[in-house]
Amino acid sequence: MTNPLHRDRLDAGALSLGCGACPHLANCGGFMRNGGGWSCLDLCCNSPQDCDRVCPNRKADFAFDHAEVGGFGTSDIGPLTTEASLDLPNYIPCLQGATGRRAPLTAPWVALPLSLVCTRKDRGAYRFRYDSRAQMLGHLRLGLTTRVLLLCIGKDRHLERYWKERLVAEVPAQLAQVGVDAAIAPNFSFFLDEPLTQHLHNRKRSLICASEFATAGVPPVIYLHALSLGDWKLLGDILQDRPDVRLVCKEFQTGGVQADHSGKIRRVAELEQRLGRSLHLVAVGGARFVPQLQKYLSSWTVIDSTPYMRTVKRRRASAGVRRLRWTSAKGASLDALLSHNIGQYEGWISRLRRSATQVA
Repeated sequence: MTNPLHRDRLDAGALSLGCGACPHLANCGGFMRNGGGWSCLDLCCNSPQDCDRVCPNRKADFAFDHAEVGGFGTSDIGPLTTEASLDLPNYIPCLQGATGRRAPLTAPWVALPLSLVCTRKDRGAYRFRYDSRAQMLGHLRLGLTTRVLLLCIGKDRHLERYWKERLVAEVPAQLAQVGVDAAIAPNFSFFLDEPLTQHLHNRKRSLICASEFATAGVPPVIYLHALSLGDWKLLGDILQDRPDVRLVCKEFQTGGVQADHSGKIRRVAELEQRLGRSLHLVAVGGARFVPQLQKYLSSWTVIDSTPYMRTVKRRRASAGVRRLRWTSAKGASLDALLSHNIGQYEGWISRLRRSATQVA
């Protein structure tokens, strides 16, 4: 039988009693699970020989994981911004490839997944796939003025491979060399059924990657790793000490139907109020939450690959009353179809935004 405590949320308001003696409490924010419990070690699997989590019960492995990131504190993290200022639009299409197109896509911005542009196939080693900006834009059929946002949101195997190989392959430097215009830091996984030391390790890794982007000259977008109220408080502490950080990201795709995705938007709004300054939220997969984004936040961008995926399946978008209609476009030119679908999708998001503004 599944332990019901594993399914409960981590945003209760009371700190668990076992947290008081934990040496990691200052960097953690505490275990606040609805349903109670002594500490996050209630979620330990008690099988250290078979476990790959960052857990104190794994002894020597835990010491290595702790040292790998220089401890769980964030005061040693380098710069998280560059001098470049970015003005992101309300919608950025995510492309999964060239889609068999022949003509360059005219778009101000596109997002490219990490798994698309970093590979082991070329030259037998992990590397950024392209040697120049012209090569990247040409291979992916993008216009010369299109700006590129690297999207490090994806499956664990791609993110873990990046973490392992990134410095050996000098990926941050390659991103700067080919002119990638911005990069979202990896969203290393946060799960409900694991000790919070795993969360501390993954949050620190993401911030390290963001700092490496910034050091290389690529403007980073900070990923907001947060499940509990303590997580949001700690993120506020980090951003309070970094008044130059404006671009942040949260994904709205995973977590199932019961996930409180709209609650994430309110948390970001509360974060803005606490900081006393505006943040720009990049909402990955957040198109259906445009009314809430417009209501609660001062500035936002939605990223998803819906127009691309519908184009690949030869579907054409047309405006509906509340949402887009998708009809068959068998035999249509992929070049024209993708441009059309992106335009229709942008228009739909714009209508949602205006409607939310009028209601407010």
